[in-house]
Amino acid sequence: WLGREGRSIAASQGVALAGLAYVPLDISMPKKRLRKIFGLVKPDFIIADMAHKEEAAIFAASLGKVPAVLVYENMTSAEISGAQQMALDEAMAGRSLDDALCIIFTSGSTGTPKGVVSSHRMLSAYTDWQVEALSMDEQMVRACQSPLYFAIGAYSDVYATLATGGTMYLLPASDFMFPRALMKKIAGLKVNTIFWVPSVFRQVAEMGGLEGTELPPLKTAYFCGEPMPMGALSAWRKTFPECSFSNHYGSTELAIAAWYCIEEGEELDFLPIGKACKGKNEVKLLDEQGLEVPVGEVGEIVVFGPVASEYFGDEERTSEAFGTDAEGRRFFHTGDLARRDENGVMVYVSRADAQVKHMGYRIELGEIETAADAVEGISACVCLFNKEKDMLVLFYVAADSLTEKQLLAELTDSLPRYMWPARFERLAAMPQKQGGKIDRQALKEML
Repeated sequence: WLGREGRSIAASQGVALAGLAYVPLDISMPKKRLRKIFGLVKPDFIIADMAHKEEAAIFAASLGKVPAVLVYENMTSAEISGAQQMALDEAMAGRSLDDALCIIFTSGSTGTPKGVVSSHRMLSAYTDWQVEALSMDEQMVRACQSPLYFAIGAYSDVYATLATGGTMYLLPASDFMFPRALMKKIAGLKVNTIFWVPSVFRQVAEMGGLEGTELPPLKTAYFCGEPMPMGALSAWRKTFPECSFSNHYGSTELAIAAWYCIEEGEELDFLPIGKACKGKNEVKLLDEQGLEVPVGEVGEIVVFGPVASEYFGDEERTSEAFGTDAEGRRFFHTGDLARRDENGVMVYVSRADAQVKHMGYRIELGEIETAADAVEGISACVCLFNKEKDMLVLFYVAADSLTEKQLLAELTDSLPRYMWPARFERLAAMPQKQGGKIDRQALKEML
């Protein structure tokens, strides 16, 4: 229960060294959503600092199982006894690569967040690959844009820095509101590595951030989470001709499974997601029968190798998405569709379900619908994603007494900001198919 700061990382590594698993939180999330997470995990303790201990204690007291609140400053100033050191040594000795390291919560289609259990094996395999593939060393200086409860920040930024002995700056979200000042700041910090979501690259390019005279000495820039606009990519490549740019494909359940490194001078009409991470995992494109599709055909991306262990406390969803093959390899059904060209390079096509990527976050539209459906006065609702405008749109039927302002206020109590619809469309009635189901295609045409 800490802010986005170095102490959060130190606390998480203390938990890991004790042989336990940690859950990074966004403490600015609505308390209703946090209670769902705590209700699933039922943690033994919360680590808070002096500034947050009272808030954490009040929250903890409202839970069914009340976790202890441990104060960071007290923990780090205390002397470790011989008995405590022995206990820590025993925990380290008994630890397995398949033990849980952290649980990252993502959007869930039922309205309940999904807890992705990441093992030491998955994170160490990804970190080893990343450090080697991107030639990282102790000279790396990176500017962290992602929250520490989001996969990029929790996996890549933290563990690449720890593995190399490099430097990481945790930039506040407010820095990204002013692209020119942002670029000047990271120039002063001598940042040479960034792993940001494409929407941030686009924003910096569109708002003149690349036009300043003070620019950072970038050597490595990579991105994932959503498609990279080609115009923005072109502007970045022109500004930083000596920098290596690469597109990475993955999810919280995988870390990164495939990547495409853009060659110097390479002209692209679109950006592929590339090939599997060599030595880390295998990626197959499978049809509905589980058979690999031919070159050029569309199939679901299924990743074999070190993937997440499970969805915490959810056997049904775990069995649907994860499995083990005849060789004992764990695999994950991504729900993403892609095709492979004759060179083995994959190109992303679409989602197989109603999951979308918005502002770098993976979102289940069903979770937004569940939250809206719970609002008094709503009789029907459907959330859709306008990909061209990168916008969430909520169609709804409601009582006259419910205003759009009231509806938004209700949703802000249940959903994090990145899941708030940008547009609301009140309908007299939902379009229906002959069988009585809502005609989502008709709604899509209204977008």
